[in-house]
Amino acid sequence: DEAEAQGRTILDKDPNDPHAQLLIAELLAHRGQYDTAREVFERVVARPDVKPEVRIVLARLQLLRSRYD
Repeated sequence: DEAEAQGRTILDKDPNDPHAQLLIAELLAHRGQYDTAREVFERVVARPDVKPEVRIVLARLQLLRSRYD
C-alpha cells in the first residue's frame, strides 16, 4: 500500500514523526489490527503536543475493537 510505504519511509527518517505514526495507526486499524494500532496511537497520545482530536480517534478505535471482541 502506497500510504503505508510513505509513512514507513518518514518513520525511517524520523521515528517520532506524529503524522506518520498516525497514518500507520489508522492503516492498521482499517486492516483490523486493533491492538497494534492502539499501541501506536497511545505513543502519539502520550506526546505533550498531541491535539485533542487524536484522543478522539483513539477512543473510536477502542469502540471499534470492543465490537469485534
